[in-house]
Amino acid sequence: MAKVILSSTYDDDYLFYVPITAWVWKYFGFDAVVFVPKGGTPLFKLVLDYTLSTTNFVYFEPSNVYSPARLAQCSRLFAGCMDFIAEDEYCLLGDIDMIPLSDYFCRDFDKINYFGHDLTGFEHIPMCYVGMTKQAWKSVMGLSQANAVSAQPLLRATFIDHMLRAMEQYTDNWGLDQDILTDRMRGYGLENCNAIPRGLHGPSHAIGRVDRSYGFDVWMENPIDAHLPRPGFEESSFADISALLGRVFPSSDFRWLAEYREKYVRSRSASSL
Repeated sequence: MAKVILSSTYDDDYLFYVPITAWVWKYFGFDAVVFVPKGGTPLFKLVLDYTLSTTNFVYFEPSNVYSPARLAQCSRLFAGCMDFIAEDEYCLLGDIDMIPLSDYFCRDFDKINYFGHDLTGFEHIPMCYVGMTKQAWKSVMGLSQANAVSAQPLLRATFIDHMLRAMEQYTDNWGLDQDILTDRMRGYGLENCNAIPRGLHGPSHAIGRVDRSYGFDVWMENPIDAHLPRPGFEESSFADISALLGRVFPSSDFRWLAEYREKYVRSRSASSL
């Protein structure tokens, strides 16, 4: 089964989407792997209750140097350390607040694919989306020593060490994960990879993207993916998300989602008292 590699912190702007994003990717044949900080919250327990059982959660240690958000961003690049992923399984990077709306990304699983490089003017390679087998990720990211032994030693001794060593080579910034990815992909050789351009509406709106920054048009023709409005649990945002899901997946029953959102809002209110 193909994997989509995601991450989240316990911030409402991201945490709420975990069950939604995992469900949508599963619809298109991808099991989710979600990196999160160790710890947890009462809301996270609710998130776990509503997230598909096929989702794998990986808990990373905190750092005295980097924020949980920065670690979460960069952690996705090191899924090659995870022993529960088979060497030949295809692993596609994604964002927790972005969902696919078509089978656009279900292609060329035997290649190293990078989507939408044109969206950045061919500068940074976007984290959304780069996909390849776990074995290829190990080559691209220099994880030759990341051999599967057991889960905890991998997470602590290999995953964390590889990630922190890579991060230390760069200035800490919001795009640190893309800095690392772009340099590793270029070092590997873009000529050895499969570029899939996306195309633009205007200067920065990706073709086929239902985007919160561009009116979140749920009736867009031939949608490819969506950048979800946030906070997703707020009434207007949730109404837009529900309308989009209902339109794209008309035969699916989303009563579970309405129930999840209601409990999330209630639990969030109770925890603030």
